[in-house]
Amino acid sequence: MKLVEIFSEFRRATGIVTNLITYPGQVIYQQASLIFQRNLNEVELPIGQNRPSDKNSNNSQNTDQKTKERSKKFNNLTSRNLKNREENIDRNSNNGRAKKVARRNLTLVNETNTDNINELSLQEIPALTEGQEIRGRKGKYKCLGRIIRDEERFRVYEGVHVQTNSSVLIKEYLLIEGEYNQKERRACKEKFAEINKINFRKGNSQDFRIVSPFEAIAPPRENRCYLITEPINNSITLKEYLEKHGTLSPEQIVDLLDQVLQTLWFLNTNRVRLPSGEMQNGMAHGNLNLNTISLVESQQYSAKEDPQLFVYVSDLAVWEHIFLPPNSSAIKTSFAKDSIALGTVCFYLLSGQTIEPKNDRSLNFRDEEQWPFIDSTLEDFIRRLLGINGQFESALSARQVLLKLRQNQEFEYQNPILRDEAEEEKENNKITKLTLFIAGILLLGIVGLIGTGSFLIVSRILNKQPSANDDRPQDNATLCCLNKVEIPSGEFIYAIDRAMWGNIFERPGLVSERNTLKQELEAKKPLLKNYTVNNSTQDPIEAVRNGEVDFALTGWNDELPEELEQKVVAYNGLVVFVAYSDWQRPNNIPRALKGKISFEQLRKLYTEGKRSWILPRELKGWDIKLYLPFAPAEIDLFEEFLFNDKRQIEDYRRLVKKIIARQIRQLEEKNIDNPSTTDLLGEISENFEKEQTIGIGFSLLTTEFGQCNIYPLAIQIGHQTIQPLVTTDGKPISPRTDLCDDKGGYWQNVEAFKTGQYPLGYSLVAVYPKNKERSKVGKKFAEMLSTDEGQYLLREAGLVPLRKLR
Repeated sequence: MKLVEIFSEFRRATGIVTNLITYPGQVIYQQASLIFQRNLNEVELPIGQNRPSDKNSNNSQNTDQKTKERSKKFNNLTSRNLKNREENIDRNSNNGRAKKVARRNLTLVNETNTDNINELSLQEIPALTEGQEIRGRKGKYKCLGRIIRDEERFRVYEGVHVQTNSSVLIKEYLLIEGEYNQKERRACKEKFAEINKINFRKGNSQDFRIVSPFEAIAPPRENRCYLITEPINNSITLKEYLEKHGTLSPEQIVDLLDQVLQTLWFLNTNRVRLPSGEMQNGMAHGNLNLNTISLVESQQYSAKEDPQLFVYVSDLAVWEHIFLPPNSSAIKTSFAKDSIALGTVCFYLLSGQTIEPKNDRSLNFRDEEQWPFIDSTLEDFIRRLLGINGQFESALSARQVLLKLRQNQEFEYQNPILRDEAEEEKENNKITKLTLFIAGILLLGIVGLIGTGSFLIVSRILNKQPSANDDRPQDNATLCCLNKVEIPSGEFIYAIDRAMWGNIFERPGLVSERNTLKQELEAKKPLLKNYTVNNSTQDPIEAVRNGEVDFALTGWNDELPEELEQKVVAYNGLVVFVAYSDWQRPNNIPRALKGKISFEQLRKLYTEGKRSWILPRELKGWDIKLYLPFAPAEIDLFEEFLFNDKRQIEDYRRLVKKIIARQIRQLEEKNIDNPSTTDLLGEISENFEKEQTIGIGFSLLTTEFGQCNIYPLAIQIGHQTIQPLVTTDGKPISPRTDLCDDKGGYWQNVEAFKTGQYPLGYSLVAVYPKNKERSKVGKKFAEMLSTDEGQYLLREAGLVPLRKLR
């Protein structure tokens, strides 16, 4: 045996011992089941061996009997409905032609072959035709005629929103005649129309890859309803992907798991407005399968030359289950069921198919022989999703395990090698003996270590004296949610340095449709309503030092007083921008500048003015205008970052006065009394469109993040160029990036801010006294902001989080 094989068996034995210690009962049960199943498969009974077609014959007879029963039931229902329709016509109309049509339909049903039952039921609800329009509250939608999916109970068409000419998908749910009475049909439509009240979004932020309804339409006089959604460009369902490519690579499956689990975490924890109007703390998806998970292939490739995938989920149970047959029992949804559904999807993806070729039946993950992939770590994770080896408590706990395994590079992928069956069986027997031998030695060693460790721990506990001052801080990185942090109760005062943080705590619409960040935090942690913000202009650090406030949110200070402590909770910075326009347009400024500007160019521009800059060839003849934010603190911050020469500082301040005077004069001409940075952005875009002017300005990232009328330039220092924004796959945005249509497809460059590579970035901190009693409130507030939920809120507000968030 080769050394690599012995090492492989050692790893395998280690896995057996680990599983045996962690899940002893399940491992013993699973192995006993395998042995029983293997022996059972070898047992042959002599019954019916001379008539091999009996089984198929019986199955065929049973199928025919069921079909006849369904046919009889369908004909009875339809006949009754058509007879009622005919009676209504006889009573209410003298039109003889209508009577003939009704009688002809009744005859047609009675003579229809049972194989065409579903076709007939669908023929009663004709498909939408090209150009046919549907009217909703948000406008009219025109069907383009092409049917993307045609199922028994619904159809999906390509369409367009007439007023905006934007593409939409029209999903048509069919209320099949005979399954619904008039009362059931009306109730179904009323419930579906209430879907318009569901809102998964937080303000204008992304909804974590959920394809949510744009509008639900329930026409009162039609036997169907319509769901309007916005299409995901270049997307393909997992079912279509399997049919086209056969399988996903293990690396891609890990990426898929990561994104879907984050979506489930969002669904499970986010407050959702239900159709009834009430707010609910989270919900399950309830309908995960190969058709409800879609992929978009990126042009970027992973390290193993696999296309990178972006995942979206659709067709949630909250509206899809509305159209289950009226007599079907209610289906309860939960994360446990979503976990099993996601595990089943991954099982199919590993297999590259959903049907077992040998018996033409659906693959069953409970059949050990059907598992196609050999990788202890990834397979164990998927088994745990399926509930085979324990089960995750929540989507967050599952994702944390996944990220930890990926970070530690514990996913190792091995494809099975096909060999001669006799040779493989012999090799497996040999490996099993060696594996068991190694496992036995490891198990004995572990038992010895556990005994020794237990003795030492007990001795230490007995010898240790309890201390009332033993207060060990928790690891913030392991905390998921704000409610996991116990903040002190009582009335406290804190200061916010707006020069560093911007106006994110008081600005509505950033993290919620109506609430400010402060209000959102108070809604999640009611005790924070007693935490008052001190709006004094005094230095926040000095305010903490002299006891006027309990803690402060400000920027990192290298000369912090000895009696104070600071903890980083996020990052912020300045961004330099120009007017944004579509990549294809001529005279595209970001494209002409190659998406960047150097530190030296910035220094010259803001000291010597436009005469110092040689324009690119594409922009010859254009004028240059420099812009400044109206916040003096941001102007001072820019000076601190760029200039250290006294002459340059004087030139910069002199130019600042001229620029501000010009800006105020221009805005006063438009009757704008209280100008803001938003007004400047409009001015820059207007000058670009009307006067062919290159407008260059700067402001805080929190102010500019999410704006799509300006483009943030990368900053070049020497040979290094750093872009403050990156796409979801970690690549810097470029002038080709559609900042308007790709919202949610790019985020702040966490690594560049965290490592200090971005030259205009800085750390945001919570500052509090080192005194143990006075430090509690500030320390806990920082701990709360550092949780996953706190970091998500800060990121939505435009700040850079401490770590990468999906």
